[in-house]
Amino acid sequence: MTLNDSDTFITLNNCDKLTDMDTIDITNLLILLNGIDIDYRPYLHLPENVTFGLEMETVGMRTGRLATMFKNKENWQVVYDKSLKATGAEVVSPILLDKPEIWREVFEVCDFLQNLHLKVNYETAGHIHLGATGIVDQDPEKLKKILKAWCAYENIIYRFSAGKWSHLRRGAIHKYAKPLAWDYIQLMKILDNGQGDYFDVVRAAHFRRFSGLNLQNLYDYYRASIDENYRRDFVTIRGDKLKDTLEIRTPNATIDPVIWQNNVNFFAKFFLAAANDKFDEDYLNNILKSLDFNFIVKYGNAINLTYENYEKIDFDKALELADIIFDNNLDKINFLKQYLGILTSNTLEKGKEKTLEKKLTF
Repeated sequence: MTLNDSDTFITLNNCDKLTDMDTIDITNLLILLNGIDIDYRPYLHLPENVTFGLEMETVGMRTGRLATMFKNKENWQVVYDKSLKATGAEVVSPILLDKPEIWREVFEVCDFLQNLHLKVNYETAGHIHLGATGIVDQDPEKLKKILKAWCAYENIIYRFSAGKWSHLRRGAIHKYAKPLAWDYIQLMKILDNGQGDYFDVVRAAHFRRFSGLNLQNLYDYYRASIDENYRRDFVTIRGDKLKDTLEIRTPNATIDPVIWQNNVNFFAKFFLAAANDKFDEDYLNNILKSLDFNFIVKYGNAINLTYENYEKIDFDKALELADIIFDNNLDKINFLKQYLGILTSNTLEKGKEKTLEKKLTF
């Protein structure tokens, strides 16, 4: 059953404050979450200037063979990723916008990959690039607020990022998408020491290339705009493309379009809320001061304790976050359903992802 088919106690277009619900309402909410599916939508109501890109890591076919089969998928690329084994490949989207024709395209690509019987596992990830224009806009205060909000709610972010799976891909996460809060005490001292310009903030954070939130692209893009030698070296000698994007590296891989759309919706609206002062900064500072940094260490057995801590459900904090970043009940329900791991048979069958042909209605 979908939300549109259900007779619920919640009006989807309204924005009820979940943290004000009493015990009966919370019980009804949990019953609702267990009984409905996440719909695949024609659009997410993102601002027109917000762009995103997807990186779909898969296993089951070599890069060259998959690239040959992708020739008819305009502007989508298949590239080699050294983090994957020989039979893995990464599918990279062009720059995308929140439009029905784009979401149809994402659906068709996922359907194509599923029909090839490709798979995802605990070595694969589903990275998202969000365009900085429309979110950060080279404003140092906006970027600092995003970093603070990320670290304050990092445990919620990582559990949500697990997608359909009950656990984080711990080995790959620790190698390629470390929690940013590990370094936040030092980073906070840098960011809060005076105002600083945009480049100061990006420079302070960019070296965390393999963190869950990667700002390396912001650093390269901005430095190239003010340093011609750096731009020439980056583009001409290294042959790379400059991308003004924030890269989210936490999500587990998926070839389910519903999960991709739900991930984009959550991260885009999280960053927009942080950049536009939806989070109370004093409250964020209090959360950060109260974090148990005994879990947040880089070495020894505490690594596993950190991930165990991040995999635990913090229901009250998740409700709190949903109230802050979303302006409608539909977004809140879809977020909570994935965060709690309540994903029904329409999106998961016997542990394998399947096509969702009947759900594409636009």
